[in-house]
Amino acid sequence: MNLVDETQRASVGMGLSHARKTDKGTEPFPTRAQIEQGALKDRNLELLYLSDPVEVFFLQVQGSGRVKLSDGSIVRILPLALSTVVEEAAGLHRFQIVQTAADRLALRLDPHEVHDRGAAWAAASRGLKEYLVRQGLPNVAVTLERDLPARRDPRSGKLRQVCVECSEPRTTH
Repeated sequence: MNLVDETQRASVGMGLSHARKTDKGTEPFPTRAQIEQGALKDRNLELLYLSDPVEVFFLQVQGSGRVKLSDGSIVRILPLALSTVVEEAAGLHRFQIVQTAADRLALRLDPHEVHDRGAAWAAASRGLKEYLVRQGLPNVAVTLERDLPARRDPRSGKLRQVCVECSEPRTTH
């Protein structure tokens, strides 16, 4: 449920903008770290499993994709939460994670949001690297693009937090 109008999300800072209704009232959704530590375990919420961690990584970086199942049907995977890692680790909301090669991510920070660029970079980088290791991808390099600001989509004008500049979208089999 929305606690704040979508146009006002940035104004709440680190406060809650969305929550879930429970028997106890409203509660925050579990964080990515809590989910990875088992917060949703044994609740049968899984939609599917991918056997290849590299393909999982591509889905996360690209934000969406299609998975071809063994029966030939195709399932569309909607945006995944790679950006949540940066939001939770560094408290950032205006940034871009850009896949620049199969094994490279570049982080672009919004200079208007970041007061201490070094601290923000250190926290975001550490969070991303730890996340990638947990996903079985320790070889993926994360760099800071110091001179390139986050870029808006030329068609929609929206700031896409996760984008790919190295290849066409992939279909996972």
